[in-house]
Amino acid sequence: MSYKSVEGVTYIFDRYAWLGLEPGATKKEIEKAISTKRAANHPDRLRRAGEEVKNTAEHVIRLLSDCENILLDDALRPLYDARLEEFKKDRPKLVSTSGTAIVDLGQEYLDIDSLLSDEVEDLSELEKRAAEMCGYDAARFEMIKDMFDDAPDNDKLKRAYRNELTQKLIWLSLMEGLAWQKAGVSQKQSSTSRMLTHADEYADAVEETIAETAKTQIFDALKERAAAMQIGTAPPPLLLTDGSDLDEAKKGETAESFNATARPDAPAKDASPDANEKHADKNRELTLMDEDAIAKLMNVARKNFDDRAKYIRDVAAEKQAVLETLVTLTPHEYVYDAQNDAPARCNIYLYAAGEDGDEPTMLFGVDLDEETASVSNIDMEVSGTPLSEFRARDFEQTVIVAERNNEISDFMMEVAFVAEKHCTALGERLEAKAKPAAKKQNGAPKP
Repeated sequence: MSYKSVEGVTYIFDRYAWLGLEPGATKKEIEKAISTKRAANHPDRLRRAGEEVKNTAEHVIRLLSDCENILLDDALRPLYDARLEEFKKDRPKLVSTSGTAIVDLGQEYLDIDSLLSDEVEDLSELEKRAAEMCGYDAARFEMIKDMFDDAPDNDKLKRAYRNELTQKLIWLSLMEGLAWQKAGVSQKQSSTSRMLTHADEYADAVEETIAETAKTQIFDALKERAAAMQIGTAPPPLLLTDGSDLDEAKKGETAESFNATARPDAPAKDASPDANEKHADKNRELTLMDEDAIAKLMNVARKNFDDRAKYIRDVAAEKQAVLETLVTLTPHEYVYDAQNDAPARCNIYLYAAGEDGDEPTMLFGVDLDEETASVSNIDMEVSGTPLSEFRARDFEQTVIVAERNNEISDFMMEVAFVAEKHCTALGERLEAKAKPAAKKQNGAPKP
């Protein structure tokens, strides 16, 4: 279930550019360009050439045959031209002019073949490597956790436990990516589609992404595959079902056969068609992946996705538990406390911890309304300012600084924790201050 480049889905080969032609080239111009390129790479001309040159020439010959099959086919060419134009307009970076597949590592990809298969790839080795790569050790984690539980006020143990939680969070993020891969989605960039303000929202946010994937992405992936099939650049998806949609005899058939079954009105194949009829018959088969066929394939894909989503949910639940604890260990302190007699406004600033002995530097700040505990107005002007220099400033309202953990994807989790803790402390202080005043007033002699 690793990333697979599929032409017409993840990239497209601009055959015109490779042949040195414009998209509107005539059939004669295409034939001439192919003939010229084929003659230049003919084996007879390269008998004394090295192996590398010969291998390159063989590759060119294969690409030329591919160009012939698509650009000289009256039925396929307009479909290919339309698809090529779509890529040029919407995804220009995914247009290959060399015939080499393009892999966009920043693009998530739903592998429809894996979702139409009952087999789930064993990723246990990758899971072990993930732990080694991020330095997470479960035994060490439990040891530090037990030590911290016994002495939660020890600053050194608190810092050590925070570091261990961070390592575990990194590991879980890698595991989360592998869980999505098991579910058929490679290179998943994020399991949540919105900013979270509290760690206990994480599992629910992941559930929303799972639901959206099942609802739209699977259908979109099938439509993309159908479009690539129509231009002859992608094979039909392999369908391996549990028998809910097809009987035992049809297990393992391709979508091509499945669609023919789903469309009994389709004309039967001629036993001995000529070349033109072969192309027409091929195109008929490709277009058989219509809405009805896609719907039946989608039933299989969604069932498998729903079954495999449990891997994602399990990791998300564990990741949420780590986030909930990690956020509470956010180092923070008051740079200035205005000691207001009533709720007012204050500022919370996040800073980046220095690496290799470097001084911490400011990142940004937010305004906090102490009465409503709501934040607003992100201040980026402090970005890059050394923490010591920031501390030396004069302030008129309460200022709190907190250390940012870059592995916590949503900074608002840390801001919200500090804000809530400050507002709780402020409320307790004001309440304690009000009690003596009330007691004094109640005990005053009556006039």
